[in-house]
Amino acid sequence: MHLHEAVRSVVAEVIAADTPVSEQALQDRAAAALAGEGLADHGYSAEFRDLALVMLRFFLANRTDAVAETPVALTLNFGGEEIIVRPDEVLVRPDGVRAVRRIRTGHMRSAESKDVGAAALMLAVKQAFPGAVVELVHLSDGETHALALSDRELKGRKDKLAKFLGDIRAGRFPAEVSSRTCPNCPAFFICGQTPTVPCKKFA
Repeated sequence: MHLHEAVRSVVAEVIAADTPVSEQALQDRAAAALAGEGLADHGYSAEFRDLALVMLRFFLANRTDAVAETPVALTLNFGGEEIIVRPDEVLVRPDGVRAVRRIRTGHMRSAESKDVGAAALMLAVKQAFPGAVVELVHLSDGETHALALSDRELKGRKDKLAKFLGDIRAGRFPAEVSSRTCPNCPAFFICGQTPTVPCKKFA
């Protein structure tokens, strides 16, 4: 996680500064960010640096020749509810097409391009920038994917978002009980000692 935090901080700096970054400046920023995350003296510091630089070089190459715009929060309204969507980056390509991008340092998940988060971003972009493209950038993969959802898929996700918002307002947060997986709980690692009874493996 520290590696990814370091990369995210450099990406944010580059987007905010919107000035050309030389290779030496990139290396210096990466080194400072890794040190800030406590990785400068780590046994694998050289490997962490190399991984960070691969991701950051892809990020820079991926925005070459584009004009960056300051990313602004976009809003979506669902009846009386409002969702604020914050893209990570907005670029205008040489052909004049605006690309609104979500940037992640990790790998792309299988359903990521179809989930409600992606749909919220796409709906907000369609409303704010008609004709723009929405891109999901994954630095660990070194890949950029244009987000494409059909009108039918967008309507389904919009209905799902409206239902989620209604459930939140109504205070409906049912627990997903499972005998096979632990709850996704913020106190998972500080729950205390396990009981001193024999453990049994379930088939």
